Amino acid sequence: MKDKKLIVQSIIGLASGALFMGLVYLCMNKAVVAKFMPHGKSGGIVYFLSVVLAPFLAIALHEAGHLFAGLAQGFRLEMYIVGFLGIKRENNRVKVYFNKDLYYFGGMAATMPVKKYPDLKKRFAIIVIAGPLFSLITGLLFMLVFAFTNTAFNAFWGLCCLFSFAVFLGTMLPSKTGVFFSDRKRFQRLMDKGKAGDIELALLETMNQSMVDDNYKNLSVDKLQVIKSDTDQFIQFWGKFYEFQYYKEFRQDEFTESLRQNLFEYKSYLPKSIWLSLKIEQ
Repeated sequence: MKDKKLIVQSIIGLASGALFMGLVYLCMNKAVVAKFMPHGKSGGIVYFLSVVLAPFLAIALHEAGHLFAGLAQGFRLEMYIVGFLGIKRENNRVKVYFNKDLYYFGGMAATMPVKKYPDLKKRFAIIVIAGPLFSLITGLLFMLVFAFTNTAFNAFWGLCCLFSFAVFLGTMLPSKTGVFFSDRKRFQRLMDKGKAGDIELALLETMNQSMVDDNYKNLSVDKLQVIKSDTDQFIQFWGKFYEFQYYKEFRQDEFTESLRQNLFEYKSYLPKSIWLSLKIEQ
């Protein structure tokens, strides 16, 4: 069921992207359209490679925006994925691997704080908004290169421009992509001064506390209740997961087992890679 839902979402995403590209094509004048077309003997090869590589470069730059914003604030690299390229921290070491998880195929970057910060929401908000801003800025730069140069790489620069703008719109217009909030929606939640903002802060502080301590003993039960009160299943899950880990630290075996069983209600909702990485079934 989950795989079917992902396939449907992917088809909708591709259709939306194709519609966007089609509308852009219809709005272009003939001179601009001609500049996109292959030129010379090697033009066809360059054009084909441009069609293949441009979307991945646009996604890579978007995720790089998130990544650089996190690293610039002293956060630690946890994950960077674009298509089949995967980079993640495992056993306190960074490794490169072949990504086969469709949930992450469209790009994912994650950095985490290694010490406590009094302004966690602000720092994460900068990281979240950095992706779309990076896409917008690089899209404009590609547009300038396309406009003021005339080489065999015309199609590459033009397509990089279009795909960068498409990624910007794709991360700013919808509210969710799969189980994840879009960048725009996450930024709004982080900046919210009501319940959503309180939940985001509680989740960030809980994650931060567990990473700094390298255990779950000092988590706040009150903050866990705040996280669990969210209407979004993905956020609820994290509240319950951290609650399970908290009581597991104190060896309340019977109660802990009950909490662990409750987590299985979310197994079909979570991406398989996340579920396996948490080792709930072990």
